[in-house]
Amino acid sequence: MLATSDNPEGSGVLTPIANFVANPAGAAIVDAVSALRKPLSTAAGPERRYLVIAPDDDGKIGSAVKVSP
Repeated sequence: MLATSDNPEGSGVLTPIANFVANPAGAAIVDAVSALRKPLSTAAGPERRYLVIAPDDDGKIGSAVKVSP
């Protein structure tokens, strides 16, 4: 799952953006969960968000595997 986080460690509440599944060759097939602008914008204005890759086990998002620097 591709998601955003408020924390640089990728912890806390993750906002899902897209689900993807890698095939045996390593290519990913992506299904967007929502429009990208919605999870990246807030009423309070711009704030720092971090892109996170995390496992999705039947709708439960696991701990971050990779976080954008």
